[in-house]
Amino acid sequence: MYIDFFLFLTILALCLLNANISYFAGPLLKWLNKASSQEKNLLEQKLKLRKEQTQISMVDNFAKHAKIQRKINGIDEELSQLKSDRQANHLFTRLFLQYGMKVPISALLFLIVILCRSSPVLVLNKEYDLFPFSVLISYPLEDVNGVSVHMWALCCSSV
Repeated sequence: MYIDFFLFLTILALCLLNANISYFAGPLLKWLNKASSQEKNLLEQKLKLRKEQTQISMVDNFAKHAKIQRKINGIDEELSQLKSDRQANHLFTRLFLQYGMKVPISALLFLIVILCRSSPVLVLNKEYDLFPFSVLISYPLEDVNGVSVHMWALCCSSV
């Protein structure tokens, strides 16, 4: 039994990475689209104003209460605008990250398949006969019990 460990592990790693790109892109996406310092400052101001508003009696000091409420409403409008801008940017960043990472991985996998098409990834002993599928599994190779790079990449990416 012969195994080309470099091809075996490289194709396996690239296919696993390509299939699980969302797990790697998720934390990176959260880091890229975190709340800005302006949003954090506005949220702190809103909390301070809310705290101040709860200490003022609405019945006794309605004008001051209403003035604080108008400030809170203005901050809410700014926050909603900043949040909508960040969400629009989030969609673009998510698509760019996922496909931007998949394209080089897929291109590298394609390059490996093309360059190493004449070498088997795995050759089984003669006692293991893959008779009905041996031609399909070892397509460009002459080895009867060999697994070609094409088939190994196909199996790794689909399973």
